Amino acid sequence: MDFDVVITTCNRYGSLALLMQDICNCSLTPRQVIVVDASDDVTPIEEIGIPVVHVQSKHKNQPFQRYLGARLVKGDVVCFLDDDVRILDRTMFDDVIRVYEQEKKVVGVGVGIDYKNSISDFGEARSVPVSGKWFRYFNAFTGVHIPARGRLAKAGIAGGQLVEDGAVEYFNGPMMSFRRAIVLDLFDSRLFSAYEFKLGKGEDKYISMAACRYGILYGLARKYLSHPSNDSHYFSGLESFHIRVIFSRWMLSARLAQARGDRILPYVIHFAWFAGWRLVISFLTAILRYNRDTRLTLSGQLKGVYLLLFKYRRLITHNDRRWIHSAQ
Repeated sequence: MDFDVVITTCNRYGSLALLMQDICNCSLTPRQVIVVDASDDVTPIEEIGIPVVHVQSKHKNQPFQRYLGARLVKGDVVCFLDDDVRILDRTMFDDVIRVYEQEKKVVGVGVGIDYKNSISDFGEARSVPVSGKWFRYFNAFTGVHIPARGRLAKAGIAGGQLVEDGAVEYFNGPMMSFRRAIVLDLFDSRLFSAYEFKLGKGEDKYISMAACRYGILYGLARKYLSHPSNDSHYFSGLESFHIRVIFSRWMLSARLAQARGDRILPYVIHFAWFAGWRLVISFLTAILRYNRDTRLTLSGQLKGVYLLLFKYRRLITHNDRRWIHSAQ
């Protein structure tokens, strides 16, 4: 079984070069590396001894870049990698491909990642209590249910990384792999549009949870990759972060209902409850401790709700085929 690697990159030539060398040093290497580049300037790609396909994208839009790369894959499996990760274990691809060969029902494989920072956890912790017995009860009451590791709850809330290998409902974005036969079906124009309008977050969950309709997602718990403390392309401030949280939580809710084959109404009701309590908590926090951060958090959540209900409501119900034409 052979595989291709797709790397999405944007203005990170240094880290991209290191990752390309890491791939070359692995005990099992891909048949080709596809680099989908949205950098402001043309990124020079050094020869690494493996065929490299370098594609320029006019869209700084990670899910669309992944889609462009997936269209060029010729191997049996596609492995998506972020441009800023480092490979800690050179047997990573051996272990990933072995799962596909041994388990025919597996359609996707992910790996453990050693995160050096987490912008998402930092940002959401400002408005969502996350620790202590009573805080856990309060979280559950307000719609924040933390599921088991590797699982998802409504609103796309994730249960964290595995401590032992097993089936999962989602992958972490820095490394996701899928069988080529299903990979193009995991993308849609709603996701592309959300990121183009800077409303997207959690695209790894959005893409990977859809694969559950085709078979089993399997997670390897070992930390094969390191994710350094780089600035995120998608974090440009606290207000914009919370706009993304509100908008993307709805998209993840709808996607999870679709992936599980459930009726969407309970997910709609849960999201309304979840978003309403986020606003209440942020409003009370801003009254008790008014400062720039609490103001921006509340402002971002209010704007996120407004954009979801009014300005971009059609985005989540309309399939814009212009994205497909743009990829051709």
